Amino acid sequence: MRKISNFKAIFSALLVAVFSLSIAIAKDKVIQYSELPVGVSTYIQKHFPQHKIQRITVDKEGLAKEYEIDMTDNTELKFIDSKIIEIKSDVKLPSSTIPNSISQYVTKNYPNNFIVNWDLERTFQEVELNNGIELKFSLTGDFIKIK
Repeated sequence: MRKISNFKAIFSALLVAVFSLSIAIAKDKVIQYSELPVGVSTYIQKHFPQHKIQRITVDKEGLAKEYEIDMTDNTELKFIDSKIIEIKSDVKLPSSTIPNSISQYVTKNYPNNFIVNWDLERTFQEVELNNGIELKFSLTGDFIKIK
């Protein structure tokens, strides 16, 4: 009986330690604009010069750092290190942020709509239009399907 009781105590302590550690690790750290990598700040200055930044957070993702920039107009940018991987907005994304082949496809096939979200995955890209339609493209910008 005593061994079972000791085991339960050790197991409970271990669970508390793992849970506490996971909360500490998962916590995003708020940083200042001046702490962003040059590649991230350059991207923001080039493509979103009129936007006001509300909050910047950084989170370690393995060996990389993930930066999330929230702007006052509900535009969100995500970077892994200095590479843009996601843009979400309630308004039309700047055309300079979308690969040309994707912009041309949307303009030709959805002339009354515009892109509000862009996402770069490992093997494809996705965009969402202002009417809710999601389109999937290859990494080179070739249309794959409506999602």
